[in-house]
Amino acid sequence: MRLYVFPPVFYIFLAGLVAYILVLAIFLKKISKAKKALRNEGKEIPKATSSYRTIFPASIVLMILPLLIPLGNLITGTVVACAVLGLYISLHDRLSKLR
Repeated sequence: MRLYVFPPVFYIFLAGLVAYILVLAIFLKKISKAKKALRNEGKEIPKATSSYRTIFPASIVLMILPLLIPLGNLITGTVVACAVLGLYISLHDRLSKLR
């Protein structure tokens, strides 16, 4: 009896995708709240940098890369974790600039 239908790389990708969506949802909510607080205080909201805008497509490409190129399970986990970590760092930096 097979315990899984898809290769382990796919399950690693799914776990990374869930983490990616959670980080994105949590930080976008916090960023929205910080922007609202700045507006209520009458302060100007700083513009997002180009690196902030670039991290979204770059991290998505990094997430999909192990599905397109056959890599080992450990390498796949590392690449997916780097995509999630890059998103986390970028969103955290944006939030800190708003506070």
